[in-house]
Amino acid sequence: MAFIERHIFLLLAIVACCASVLCYTFLESNAPGATDEQYVAAIQDRIKTESRKSIDELNQLTSRLSQVPNYSFNTLTQPTQYPYFIFKNKRLLYWSDNRFIPEYSRIAAVQYPKLVDFDQGRFIVSHARTYRKSDTLDVFSLITVYRQYTTTNSFLQSGYNTALFSLDPVALTTTKAAAYQNIYDATPVFLFSVTPPRVDPFRNRSTPVNTVILATLSILFLGLYAIRRLSWCAQVRQYEVGFCGLAVICCSCGG
Repeated sequence: MAFIERHIFLLLAIVACCASVLCYTFLESNAPGATDEQYVAAIQDRIKTESRKSIDELNQLTSRLSQVPNYSFNTLTQPTQYPYFIFKNKRLLYWSDNRFIPEYSRIAAVQYPKLVDFDQGRFIVSHARTYRKSDTLDVFSLITVYRQYTTTNSFLQSGYNTALFSLDPVALTTTKAAAYQNIYDATPVFLFSVTPPRVDPFRNRSTPVNTVILATLSILFLGLYAIRRLSWCAQVRQYEVGFCGLAVICCSCGG
């Protein structure tokens, strides 16, 4: 017991140092970099914003369908940010974009916003259904994530939607990855996960806060222990022992 009382600060310093090493090794060494988190967070914010717009447009369209006098093309036309497609009893009734018209069978099962792959690219598909008399009307809104063109030129270039991605991700999959890589819509429903682009590692460092705190505590306890031992050496006039101990502590901190 007397040993512990004499060396309590040294023992605390050793415990804090070991905890610092373990924390870094098992918790913070593989933590996402600051730039990676910022990249994914920016995508998440944009996706939520655009998803809300798409859902709002769908709600407006379904409300309009219950009021239109007929299903003529002009009657069903409404200005929207995102292309929409109306199917009546599973047959195409209206399309706002003739560059790409999805097949009903590919999107019929979509109940919640979902990333769907087509030959023409990857799109977040949102779906709303309404009924009028004996007709079933399905309305789909598409947000472009990646556009694929069979032929490219100076005007048509395959690539990610720059309104969502400031830089192209290394990969984008529909399977969940690390929590910070997963992207959800405004509901939230899982849409996809992204692997951030590789950047300069010096710019992508995040501070291992817990490791730094524990290491600082270790140094603090070691300093208190040194002061206490030097005071004891001065009282018993063992100056050589005190000097050697101070030299060892300074060398340990410096190393």
